[in-house]
Amino acid sequence: MGFLDRVKSWFVAEAEEASDMLDGARDRLDTTLSAKERELAATPEEKLEALGEQIESGDDPFEEIRQKVEQTVADADADEAVEATE
Repeated sequence: MGFLDRVKSWFVAEAEEASDMLDGARDRLDTTLSAKERELAATPEEKLEALGEQIESGDDPFEEIRQKVEQTVADADADEAVEATE
């Protein structure tokens, strides 16, 4: 295989990879655009329902903070119990 054949095969492989990347990007953009179009066309009731579902499906943003506070309180209680026994 000559030098030109290797260069040609490299360009073909790169073109295929670029085409695949473009197709993937196009699919993601189409999906996002379709979702935005549905969101814009939704009635206020549908928007509220979707927001409620989003809230229910998502994690509670305060849960991590609540757990840290509870752990800190538990640590403090444990330290007090240890100091009381000494």
